[in-house]
Amino acid sequence: MLEDVSDADTVFYTYLSYYQLYKNYMKDSLSSADSAQITYIAKLCPNIYGAAVYKARALYTMVWDDPEAWDDDLACGYVDTATGGDGGGGGRKVHSSAGLTMTKQEYSLYPNPNNGNITLLQKITDENVVSA
Repeated sequence: MLEDVSDADTVFYTYLSYYQLYKNYMKDSLSSADSAQITYIAKLCPNIYGAAVYKARALYTMVWDDPEAWDDDLACGYVDTATGGDGGGGGRKVHSSAGLTMTKQEYSLYPNPNNGNITLLQKITDENVVSA
């Protein structure tokens, strides 16, 4: 018997999104929004979002012919500050005695190069106003 835990929906929708992107890739019909979504999924924490993250990373490599080195510690929000890890910047979350804290926002612009249609992706969702 399988239990429906709260994380199951997150993993399910990540897979659903990935397979739609893969289908578009196979039909040679990836849009700029699809390109941004592939990158977004590839940067997620596989411990939370499941193996679809690894699949998105493989698709990213096929689309851009770029074997990116993915940092799962960063993606999952773990930086070891005790051994000189990056304690600030890059949108990293840092473990402290008070818990996880955000230190800096990060944005990505996709695709590059582009045909005039671009997507601006905010890495850490917040309510702050952004001017571009």
